[in-house]
Amino acid sequence: FYWLDDQGRVMKLVGSAQEALELVSTNGTGDSLVVDWISRVLYWVQDYPDNQPSAIVQYDLSSDANQYNVLIRRTAMGRVVANPYDQSLYWTERDKQGQGHLMRSKMDGSDIHSMLEKSNETDQKRRRRRRQQSCTCPELSVSDILVLDQTRLEQPEIFLVDDTSGAIWATDLDGCRCRRVVDPESETGGIGLPPDSVTVDMNHLYWTNNR
Repeated sequence: FYWLDDQGRVMKLVGSAQEALELVSTNGTGDSLVVDWISRVLYWVQDYPDNQPSAIVQYDLSSDANQYNVLIRRTAMGRVVANPYDQSLYWTERDKQGQGHLMRSKMDGSDIHSMLEKSNETDQKRRRRRRQQSCTCPELSVSDILVLDQTRLEQPEIFLVDDTSGAIWATDLDGCRCRRVVDPESETGGIGLPPDSVTVDMNHLYWTNNR
């Protein structure tokens, strides 16, 4: 069991007595801790002070030389999730204009691309594949909320929130096929939207709103 405490330390429970052990300190600037349980690697978002670039940090639980920046972005990064089955990282980031983006890379930080922006596609193969698959995802400005649903391994999805409307969306792992899961303009009146946190299980979607 691993977590980030309120002092920015990456902690681990060890032993039968469930003692808390500090693995590493992020100097209070770490956020969004996730684990690749197959490779035994932790990832988190590192926000550096004084407008320095953000980074996704990897911590290898099986190695002594175990911490380094997988990738560095000159944007404000939000949440990160790791999918060991397709060896990919997914995260949110916000550009200088305040636009939120859903991003993807390989776990080594290569092949970085935005998932929901058709107009900014630079990879010709990816752009051609989106046309052939008749992709349905709109171009959303996403919030920092990001959840990877792996309860159905044959059809995993990412849940995210549209910054503009507060609606909760789901997309496949290519950012191609999207569906609006909870609409603030629905008959329920969008109760609890926009959410502050989201989680899922095999049958239900849950969210909180602290406002």
